[in-house]
Amino acid sequence: MTALIISPLCFSERFGDVSNGNSISDSATVCMSVGLYGAISNLDNIHLSTTGADGAAGTSYEGNDTFHVDSNGGVRITVTGNQLTNGSDTIRTYYFIDDNLGQVSTQEGETHNSDHQVKVLAQLNNISSQKAGSYNGQLQITLSPLIGGSSGCGESAQSMPINEEDTWAFMAFEDLYPNPGDADYNDFVMAFNATESYDANGGLDTIAMSFVPLARGAGYNHSIWLDLDGVIDMNNTNITTETDPLYQGDASIKVTYTNLENNNVSTKYYDIDDDIPIFHNTRSTLDGYANVYDWQSITYPKLKTDIEITMADSTANLLSERGSIHEGSYRVYMHVNNTNSDIDLAAVNPDDGMIDSNGYPFGLVVPGGWQWPLEKVNINQAYQYFDDYRSWLTGESPSLSFEAENWFYAPDTSGLVYSQDNIDILMDYIETFSTTQE
Repeated sequence: MTALIISPLCFSERFGDVSNGNSISDSATVCMSVGLYGAISNLDNIHLSTTGADGAAGTSYEGNDTFHVDSNGGVRITVTGNQLTNGSDTIRTYYFIDDNLGQVSTQEGETHNSDHQVKVLAQLNNISSQKAGSYNGQLQITLSPLIGGSSGCGESAQSMPINEEDTWAFMAFEDLYPNPGDADYNDFVMAFNATESYDANGGLDTIAMSFVPLARGAGYNHSIWLDLDGVIDMNNTNITTETDPLYQGDASIKVTYTNLENNNVSTKYYDIDDDIPIFHNTRSTLDGYANVYDWQSITYPKLKTDIEITMADSTANLLSERGSIHEGSYRVYMHVNNTNSDIDLAAVNPDDGMIDSNGYPFGLVVPGGWQWPLEKVNINQAYQYFDDYRSWLTGESPSLSFEAENWFYAPDTSGLVYSQDNIDILMDYIETFSTTQE
Protein backbone atom coordinates (compact mmCIF):
# COMPACT_ATOMS: atom_id res chain seq x y z
CA MET A 1 0.00 0.00 0.00
CA THR A 2 1.39 3.39 -0.97
CA ALA A 3 0.94 6.37 1.31
CA LEU A 4 1.08 10.05 0.21
CA ILE A 5 2.84 12.13 2.85
CA ILE A 6 2.45 15.94 2.79
CA SER A 7 4.98 17.91 4.83
CA PRO A 8 4.55 21.61 5.72
CA LEU A 9 7.24 24.01 4.50
CA CYS A 10 8.04 27.36 6.18
CA PHE A 11 9.80 30.23 4.41
CA SER A 12 11.17 33.20 6.30
CA GLU A 13 13.26 36.27 5.56
CA ARG A 14 15.13 35.65 8.81
CA PHE A 15 16.22 32.08 9.76
CA GLY A 16 18.26 30.84 12.70
CA ASP A 17 18.54 28.44 15.61
CA VAL A 18 16.39 29.75 18.47
CA SER A 19 17.15 26.89 20.85
CA ASN A 20 19.36 27.19 23.89
CA GLY A 21 18.63 30.88 24.40
CA ASN A 22 19.55 31.95 20.88
CA SER A 23 17.39 34.62 19.17
CA ILE A 24 16.82 36.08 15.73
CA SER A 25 15.46 39.48 14.88
CA ASP A 26 14.16 41.65 12.06
CA SER A 27 13.70 45.41 11.77
CA ALA A 28 11.32 47.86 10.14
CA THR A 29 11.22 51.60 9.67
CA VAL A 30 8.49 53.47 11.52
CA CYS A 31 7.44 56.63 9.71
CA MET A 32 4.66 59.15 9.29
CA SER A 33 3.98 62.05 6.94
CA VAL A 34 3.02 65.53 8.13
CA GLY A 35 0.76 67.27 5.65
CA LEU A 36 1.72 70.52 3.96
CA TYR A 37 -0.35 73.29 5.49
CA GLY A 38 -0.64 76.98 4.74
CA ALA A 39 -2.60 80.05 5.79
CA ILE A 40 -3.42 83.39 4.16
CA SER A 41 -4.40 86.40 6.25
CA ASN A 42 -4.86 90.19 6.17
CA LEU A 43 -5.98 90.48 2.54
CA ASP A 44 -8.25 93.51 2.13
CA ASN A 45 -10.22 95.11 -0.67
CA ILE A 46 -8.12 97.06 -3.17
CA HIS A 47 -9.07 100.46 -4.57
CA LEU A 48 -7.33 101.54 -7.78
CA SER A 49 -6.27 105.14 -8.34
CA THR A 50 -4.81 106.84 -11.39
CA THR A 51 -1.10 107.25 -12.02
CA GLY A 52 -1.55 109.76 -14.85
CA ALA A 53 -4.05 112.21 -16.29
CA ASP A 54 -7.31 110.97 -14.79
CA GLY A 55 -9.58 109.50 -17.44
CA ALA A 56 -7.29 110.03 -20.42
CA ALA A 57 -6.83 107.28 -23.00
CA GLY A 58 -4.10 104.88 -21.93
CA THR A 59 -4.19 105.98 -18.28
CA SER A 60 -2.98 103.37 -15.82
CA TYR A 61 -4.80 102.74 -12.53
CA GLU A 62 -2.98 100.92 -9.73
CA GLY A 63 -3.73 99.61 -6.26
CA ASN A 64 -2.02 97.24 -3.83
CA ASP A 65 -2.42 95.47 -0.53
CA THR A 66 -0.18 93.51 1.82
CA PHE A 67 -1.18 90.05 3.00
CA HIS A 68 0.53 87.37 5.11
CA VAL A 69 1.42 83.75 4.31
CA ASP A 70 2.31 80.99 6.79
CA SER A 71 3.31 77.50 5.65
CA ASN A 72 5.25 74.55 7.00
CA GLY A 73 6.95 73.86 3.66
CA GLY A 74 7.56 75.22 0.19
CA VAL A 75 4.47 76.59 -1.58
CA ARG A 76 3.62 78.43 -4.75
CA ILE A 77 1.63 81.65 -4.18
CA THR A 78 -0.57 82.54 -7.15
CA VAL A 79 -2.73 85.60 -7.71
CA THR A 80 -5.48 85.45 -10.32
CA GLY A 81 -8.43 87.67 -11.12
CA ASN A 82 -10.94 88.65 -13.73
CA GLN A 83 -11.20 91.81 -15.80
CA LEU A 84 -12.75 94.81 -14.05
CA THR A 85 -16.31 95.13 -15.33
CA ASN A 86 -19.16 97.61 -15.40
CA GLY A 87 -22.08 95.75 -16.92
CA SER A 88 -20.93 94.69 -20.39
CA ASP A 89 -17.90 97.03 -20.36
CA THR A 90 -14.50 95.71 -19.24
CA ILE A 91 -11.04 97.09 -18.55
CA ARG A 92 -7.97 94.95 -19.20
CA THR A 93 -6.58 94.12 -15.76
CA TYR A 94 -3.31 92.54 -14.58
CA TYR A 95 -2.43 90.99 -11.23
CA PHE A 96 1.06 90.95 -9.69
CA ILE A 97 2.52 89.43 -6.55
CA ASP A 98 5.73 90.96 -5.21
CA ASP A 99 6.00 92.74 -8.60
CA ASN A 100 5.95 89.38 -10.43
CA LEU A 101 3.15 88.66 -12.84
CA GLY A 102 0.98 85.82 -11.57
CA GLN A 103 3.00 83.89 -9.01
CA VAL A 104 6.02 83.47 -6.74
CA SER A 105 7.41 80.47 -4.83
CA THR A 106 8.75 80.17 -1.31
CA GLN A 107 11.87 78.17 -0.49
CA GLU A 108 11.35 74.45 -1.03
CA GLY A 109 11.70 72.37 2.14
CA GLU A 110 11.57 75.36 4.50
CA THR A 111 8.84 76.87 6.65
CA HIS A 112 7.55 80.30 5.64
CA ASN A 113 6.19 83.22 7.65
CA SER A 114 6.22 86.47 5.70
CA ASP A 115 4.26 89.36 4.20
CA HIS A 116 3.66 89.65 0.46
CA GLN A 117 2.26 92.41 -1.71
CA VAL A 118 -0.44 92.01 -4.34
CA LYS A 119 -0.69 94.75 -6.97
CA VAL A 120 -3.47 95.33 -9.49
CA LEU A 121 -2.94 97.32 -12.69
CA ALA A 122 -5.80 98.41 -14.98
CA GLN A 123 -5.33 100.14 -18.33
CA LEU A 124 -7.99 102.38 -19.91
CA ASN A 125 -8.89 102.03 -23.56
CA ASN A 126 -9.89 104.87 -25.87
CA ILE A 127 -12.03 107.40 -23.99
CA SER A 128 -14.96 107.02 -26.39
CA SER A 129 -15.04 103.25 -25.87
CA GLN A 130 -14.66 103.25 -22.07
CA LYS A 131 -17.95 103.89 -20.30
CA ALA A 132 -17.79 106.02 -17.15
CA GLY A 133 -18.81 104.44 -13.87
CA SER A 134 -17.67 102.02 -11.21
CA TYR A 135 -15.76 98.94 -12.31
CA ASN A 136 -15.33 95.91 -10.06
CA GLY A 137 -13.50 92.62 -10.17
CA GLN A 138 -12.49 89.73 -7.93
CA LEU A 139 -8.98 88.51 -7.21
CA GLN A 140 -7.96 85.24 -5.60
CA ILE A 141 -4.78 84.25 -3.76
CA THR A 142 -4.00 80.52 -3.92
CA LEU A 143 -1.39 78.44 -2.08
CA SER A 144 -0.37 75.19 -3.77
CA PRO A 145 2.48 72.68 -3.38
CA LEU A 146 5.58 73.41 -5.42
CA ILE A 147 5.38 71.67 -8.78
CA GLY A 148 6.74 68.14 -8.68
CA GLY A 149 9.47 67.72 -6.07
CA SER A 150 10.05 64.89 -3.62
CA SER A 151 6.73 65.50 -1.90
CA GLY A 152 5.14 63.09 -4.36
CA CYS A 153 2.23 65.43 -4.98
CA GLY A 154 1.66 64.00 -8.44
CA GLU A 155 2.44 64.84 -12.02
CA SER A 156 2.10 68.49 -12.92
CA ALA A 157 3.34 71.19 -15.28
CA GLN A 158 4.52 74.76 -15.51
CA SER A 159 3.93 77.00 -18.50
CA MET A 160 5.20 80.12 -20.21
CA PRO A 161 3.47 82.53 -19.89
CA ILE A 162 2.57 81.87 -16.27
CA ASN A 163 -0.51 84.08 -15.88
CA GLU A 164 -3.92 82.54 -16.45
CA GLU A 165 -5.27 85.52 -18.41
CA ASP A 166 -2.98 84.77 -21.38
CA THR A 167 -2.01 81.39 -22.77
CA TRP A 168 0.56 82.93 -25.15
CA ALA A 169 3.54 85.25 -24.95
CA PHE A 170 4.62 87.41 -27.91
CA MET A 171 8.05 87.83 -29.52
CA ALA A 172 8.73 90.92 -31.65
CA PHE A 173 11.74 91.77 -33.85
CA GLU A 174 13.50 94.70 -35.51
CA ASP A 175 15.57 93.34 -38.41
CA LEU A 176 18.14 96.00 -39.48
CA TYR A 177 20.96 94.71 -37.25
CA PRO A 178 23.52 96.14 -36.69
CA ASN A 179 21.91 99.44 -37.78
CA PRO A 180 19.08 101.11 -35.86
CA GLY A 181 15.64 100.61 -37.33
CA ASP A 182 12.39 102.53 -37.01
CA ALA A 183 11.68 100.95 -33.58
CA ASP A 184 8.10 99.96 -34.41
CA TYR A 185 8.81 96.31 -33.45
CA ASN A 186 6.50 94.86 -36.08
CA ASP A 187 9.06 93.56 -38.60
CA PHE A 188 7.95 90.14 -37.34
CA VAL A 189 5.68 89.34 -34.40
CA MET A 190 4.78 85.81 -33.33
CA ALA A 191 2.90 84.11 -30.51
CA PHE A 192 4.71 81.53 -28.40
CA ASN A 193 3.94 79.22 -25.50
CA ALA A 194 5.73 76.39 -23.70
CA THR A 195 4.73 73.77 -21.16
CA GLU A 196 7.16 71.68 -19.11
CA SER A 197 5.63 68.51 -17.63
CA TYR A 198 7.11 66.87 -14.53
CA ASP A 199 6.59 63.52 -12.85
CA ALA A 200 5.72 63.01 -9.18
CA ASN A 201 9.39 63.18 -8.19
CA GLY A 202 10.00 66.51 -9.92
CA GLY A 203 11.71 65.00 -12.95
CA LEU A 204 11.18 66.58 -16.38
CA ASP A 205 9.20 64.31 -18.72
CA THR A 206 8.34 66.53 -21.70
CA ILE A 207 8.61 70.06 -23.08
CA ALA A 208 5.93 71.20 -25.53
CA MET A 209 6.18 74.47 -27.50
CA SER A 210 4.05 76.21 -30.12
CA PHE A 211 4.80 79.14 -32.43
CA VAL A 212 2.34 81.08 -34.63
CA PRO A 213 3.03 84.23 -36.75
CA LEU A 214 0.90 87.32 -36.05
CA ALA A 215 2.28 90.33 -37.93
CA ARG A 216 4.89 91.17 -40.55
CA GLY A 217 5.95 94.70 -41.52
CA ALA A 218 9.38 93.98 -43.04
CA GLY A 219 10.89 94.42 -46.47
CA TYR A 220 13.56 91.86 -45.57
CA ASN A 221 12.99 88.12 -45.42
CA HIS A 222 13.98 85.97 -42.45
CA SER A 223 13.97 82.56 -40.85
CA ILE A 224 13.22 81.90 -37.17
CA TRP A 225 15.20 79.35 -35.14
CA LEU A 226 15.22 77.68 -31.72
CA ASP A 227 18.58 76.91 -30.12
CA LEU A 228 18.65 74.04 -27.60
CA ASP A 229 22.28 73.49 -26.65
CA GLY A 230 23.28 77.12 -26.03
CA VAL A 231 25.54 77.45 -29.10
CA ILE A 232 24.21 79.12 -32.27
CA ASP A 233 24.88 76.86 -35.28
CA MET A 234 24.37 79.38 -38.09
CA ASN A 235 27.46 79.73 -40.33
CA ASN A 236 29.39 82.97 -39.79
CA THR A 237 26.94 84.07 -37.11
CA ASN A 238 27.50 87.40 -35.38
CA ILE A 239 26.24 85.84 -32.11
CA THR A 240 29.11 84.74 -29.86
CA THR A 241 27.32 84.34 -26.52
CA GLU A 242 26.80 80.79 -25.26
CA THR A 243 23.98 79.92 -22.86
CA ASP A 244 23.08 76.86 -20.79
CA PRO A 245 21.42 74.00 -22.68
CA LEU A 246 17.64 73.86 -22.41
CA TYR A 247 17.92 70.41 -20.83
CA GLN A 248 20.44 67.71 -19.92
CA GLY A 249 20.67 64.17 -21.30
CA ASP A 250 19.08 62.42 -24.26
CA ALA A 251 15.67 63.22 -25.67
CA SER A 252 13.45 62.71 -28.68
CA ILE A 253 12.77 66.04 -30.46
CA LYS A 254 9.68 65.98 -32.68
CA VAL A 255 8.78 69.04 -34.75
CA THR A 256 5.39 69.32 -36.44
CA TYR A 257 4.82 71.88 -39.19
CA THR A 258 1.15 72.60 -39.92
CA ASN A 259 -0.29 74.48 -42.89
CA LEU A 260 -3.32 76.19 -41.36
CA GLU A 261 -4.90 76.82 -44.76
CA ASN A 262 -5.18 73.18 -45.81
CA ASN A 263 -4.26 71.38 -42.55
CA ASN A 264 -1.38 69.55 -44.22
CA VAL A 265 1.09 68.32 -41.60
CA SER A 266 4.75 67.31 -41.88
CA THR A 267 6.92 65.95 -39.07
CA LYS A 268 10.68 65.99 -38.60
CA TYR A 269 13.01 64.87 -35.81
CA TYR A 270 16.11 66.68 -34.57
CA ASP A 271 18.98 66.31 -32.07
CA ILE A 272 19.89 68.71 -29.27
CA ASP A 273 22.94 69.80 -31.28
CA ASP A 274 20.67 71.01 -34.09
CA ASP A 275 19.22 74.50 -34.22
CA ILE A 276 15.58 73.89 -35.08
CA PRO A 277 13.94 75.92 -37.87
CA ILE A 278 10.65 77.26 -36.53
CA PHE A 279 9.77 79.11 -39.74
CA HIS A 280 12.00 78.67 -42.78
CA ASN A 281 10.67 81.78 -44.51
CA THR A 282 8.70 84.51 -42.74
CA ARG A 283 7.22 85.70 -46.06
CA SER A 284 5.43 82.38 -46.35
CA THR A 285 3.85 82.66 -42.90
CA LEU A 286 1.64 85.68 -43.67
CA ASP A 287 0.52 87.41 -46.88
CA GLY A 288 2.33 90.68 -47.59
CA TYR A 289 2.55 93.44 -45.01
CA ALA A 290 0.27 91.79 -42.47
CA ASN A 291 -1.55 93.30 -39.47
CA VAL A 292 0.52 96.49 -39.23
CA TYR A 293 -1.96 99.07 -40.57
CA ASP A 294 -5.16 100.21 -38.85
CA TRP A 295 -7.05 100.38 -42.18
CA GLN A 296 -6.04 96.85 -43.18
CA SER A 297 -8.32 93.84 -42.83
CA ILE A 298 -7.04 91.00 -40.65
CA THR A 299 -4.46 88.71 -42.22
CA TYR A 300 -4.63 85.21 -40.73
CA PRO A 301 -1.51 83.10 -40.15
CA LYS A 302 -0.76 80.40 -42.70
CA LEU A 303 1.64 78.25 -40.69
CA LYS A 304 2.09 76.90 -37.17
CA THR A 305 5.00 75.01 -35.63
CA ASP A 306 4.79 72.65 -32.63
CA ILE A 307 7.81 71.13 -30.89
CA GLU A 308 7.61 68.20 -28.48
CA ILE A 309 10.70 67.10 -26.55
CA THR A 310 10.45 63.78 -24.65
CA MET A 311 13.19 63.04 -22.11
CA ALA A 312 14.92 59.66 -22.08
CA ASP A 313 15.51 59.97 -18.32
CA SER A 314 13.35 62.31 -16.25
CA THR A 315 15.85 62.33 -13.36
CA ALA A 316 18.40 64.19 -15.50
CA ASN A 317 16.41 67.43 -15.21
CA LEU A 318 14.89 68.13 -11.79
CA LEU A 319 12.58 71.06 -11.23
CA SER A 320 14.42 71.89 -7.99
CA GLU A 321 17.51 72.59 -10.12
CA ARG A 322 15.83 74.09 -13.21
CA GLY A 323 13.56 76.56 -11.43
CA SER A 324 10.53 78.25 -12.94
CA ILE A 325 10.06 79.17 -16.58
CA HIS A 326 10.73 82.80 -17.47
CA GLU A 327 11.08 84.86 -20.64
CA GLY A 328 14.75 83.90 -21.03
CA SER A 329 14.22 80.14 -20.70
CA TYR A 330 13.93 79.49 -24.44
CA ARG A 331 16.50 80.81 -26.89
CA VAL A 332 14.83 81.95 -30.11
CA TYR A 333 16.69 83.92 -32.77
CA MET A 334 16.04 85.45 -36.19
CA HIS A 335 18.30 85.00 -39.21
CA VAL A 336 17.97 87.92 -41.66
CA ASN A 337 18.53 86.56 -45.16
CA ASN A 338 19.24 89.93 -46.78
CA THR A 339 22.08 90.86 -44.40
CA ASN A 340 23.14 87.36 -43.29
CA SER A 341 22.86 88.59 -39.68
CA ASP A 342 21.36 86.94 -36.62
CA ILE A 343 19.24 88.60 -33.93
CA ASP A 344 19.32 86.94 -30.52
CA LEU A 345 16.56 87.20 -27.90
CA ALA A 346 18.66 85.60 -25.14
CA ALA A 347 18.53 88.15 -22.31
CA VAL A 348 18.53 90.96 -24.93
CA ASN A 349 22.25 90.23 -25.14
CA PRO A 350 24.16 93.57 -25.30
CA ASP A 351 27.58 91.89 -25.68
CA ASP A 352 26.74 90.89 -29.25
CA GLY A 353 25.29 94.28 -30.10
CA MET A 354 21.67 93.26 -29.56
CA ILE A 355 20.96 96.81 -28.37
CA ASP A 356 21.38 99.35 -31.18
CA SER A 357 23.34 102.61 -31.01
CA ASN A 358 20.15 104.47 -30.02
CA GLY A 359 19.59 102.13 -27.08
CA TYR A 360 16.80 99.99 -28.53
CA PRO A 361 16.93 96.16 -28.33
CA PHE A 362 16.50 94.31 -31.62
CA GLY A 363 13.93 91.98 -30.06
CA LEU A 364 11.35 91.87 -27.28
CA VAL A 365 9.51 89.17 -25.34
CA VAL A 366 6.21 90.53 -24.02
CA PRO A 367 2.96 89.16 -22.53
CA GLY A 368 0.26 87.85 -24.84
CA GLY A 369 -2.30 90.38 -25.98
CA TRP A 370 0.41 93.04 -26.37
CA GLN A 371 -0.56 95.65 -28.95
CA TRP A 372 2.43 96.16 -31.24
CA PRO A 373 2.95 99.64 -32.77
CA LEU A 374 1.53 100.28 -36.25
CA GLU A 375 3.91 100.61 -39.18
CA LYS A 376 6.42 103.48 -38.73
CA VAL A 377 5.15 104.31 -35.22
CA ASN A 378 8.12 104.53 -32.85
CA ILE A 379 7.51 102.47 -29.72
CA ASN A 380 8.22 105.53 -27.54
CA GLN A 381 5.14 107.18 -29.04
CA ALA A 382 3.01 104.09 -28.49
CA TYR A 383 4.19 103.27 -24.95
CA GLN A 384 4.83 106.10 -22.51
CA TYR A 385 7.12 104.13 -20.19
CA PHE A 386 9.26 102.39 -22.82
CA ASP A 387 11.85 105.17 -22.87
CA ASP A 388 12.35 104.71 -19.12
CA TYR A 389 12.77 100.96 -19.68
CA ARG A 390 15.23 101.59 -22.51
CA SER A 391 17.26 103.97 -20.30
CA TRP A 392 17.54 101.29 -17.62
CA LEU A 393 18.40 98.60 -20.19
CA THR A 394 21.34 100.62 -21.52
CA GLY A 395 22.54 101.64 -18.06
CA GLU A 396 21.63 105.33 -18.45
CA SER A 397 19.24 104.99 -15.52
CA PRO A 398 20.40 103.02 -12.45
CA SER A 399 16.91 102.02 -11.30
CA LEU A 400 13.86 100.45 -12.91
CA SER A 401 10.45 101.70 -11.80
CA PHE A 402 7.44 99.41 -11.67
CA GLU A 403 5.86 101.31 -14.56
CA ALA A 404 9.01 101.01 -16.70
CA GLU A 405 9.41 97.30 -15.94
CA ASN A 406 5.82 96.74 -17.04
CA TRP A 407 5.82 99.29 -19.88
CA PHE A 408 3.89 96.93 -22.20
CA TYR A 409 0.69 97.37 -20.16
CA ALA A 410 0.31 101.08 -21.00
CA PRO A 411 -0.31 101.52 -24.76
CA ASP A 412 -1.53 104.71 -26.38
CA THR A 413 -4.65 103.36 -28.06
CA SER A 414 -5.44 106.52 -30.00
CA GLY A 415 -4.46 105.01 -33.35
CA LEU A 416 -0.82 104.18 -32.61
CA VAL A 417 -1.03 100.44 -31.86
CA TYR A 418 -2.70 97.49 -33.50
CA SER A 419 -6.33 97.00 -32.49
CA GLN A 420 -6.98 94.91 -29.38
CA ASP A 421 -10.18 93.59 -31.00
CA ASN A 422 -8.19 92.33 -34.00
CA ILE A 423 -5.59 90.71 -31.75
CA ASP A 424 -8.37 88.94 -29.85
CA ILE A 425 -9.79 87.67 -33.16
CA LEU A 426 -6.35 86.41 -34.22
CA MET A 427 -5.80 84.62 -30.92
CA ASP A 428 -9.26 83.05 -31.03
CA TYR A 429 -8.42 81.79 -34.52
CA ILE A 430 -5.14 80.29 -33.28
CA GLU A 431 -6.90 78.57 -30.37
CA THR A 432 -9.13 76.67 -32.82
CA PHE A 433 -6.11 74.56 -33.78
CA SER A 434 -4.87 71.88 -31.40
CA THR A 435 -1.61 72.66 -29.64
CA THR A 436 -0.06 69.28 -30.41
CA GLN A 437 -0.43 67.44 -33.70
CA GLU A 438 -0.47 63.68 -33.41
